[in-house]
Amino acid sequence: MHYFYSSISVQNGHWELAEEEWRHIKALRIKEGEHIMLTDGIGGRCEAIFHLSNKISSLESFHVFPLMESLKGLTVGIPVTQDTDRLEWFIEKSVELGVAGVQLIQTEWSVPVKYSLDRLRKIAIAAMKQSQRAWLPEILDQINCQRLLELYPTASIYFAHCQGGDKKEWSAISKSEKDILLIGPEGDFSPKEVEQLLSQNATPVSLGAYRLRTETAALAAVAHYCIS
Repeated sequence: MHYFYSSISVQNGHWELAEEEWRHIKALRIKEGEHIMLTDGIGGRCEAIFHLSNKISSLESFHVFPLMESLKGLTVGIPVTQDTDRLEWFIEKSVELGVAGVQLIQTEWSVPVKYSLDRLRKIAIAAMKQSQRAWLPEILDQINCQRLLELYPTASIYFAHCQGGDKKEWSAISKSEKDILLIGPEGDFSPKEVEQLLSQNATPVSLGAYRLRTETAALAAVAHYCIS
């Protein structure tokens, strides 16, 4: 069954589809009487029947499902990659896998890159529909690591970097209700940032023996966390 996104809660049998969603319905050649699923990204799902009369499209509520449990678990802090296509790829795949959120971060060695937060959120919506999920992960605009630590004082904070020192294997962490993993930019976290994170009780982790690109490392971590 095809999924479509409503910008308001569907729990009362109502919905609001953007023009883009109606275009998707047309592009998929949804037929008269066909059932589709509406999701609001906050746990609600409503099965609806598509009608087409005199070239006017409409939807009829068929069944409202109970709210699905909210997303808990992993939020990934990741810099904007120099090639934004890579960041978009990461967001698409991590949403399909079930990440709870993506927080864009600024680091000392990040390279300033233009990006569209609106586009990133649209990619997340498309991935949510593709994977038939009812929760839309938050895609949050850039902040620095210090600000992130202040915003999540009770979360378990982990960070992956390429410098030496003792690190915990990512595969060995114990999941909690709110875990945050910070991934460094192409140039890695600076030594100053590593010291700062350690001083604030963030846990350094290893993602394996090989050096991975920013988006590859992030996706590998999400896949292991969400699937294991």
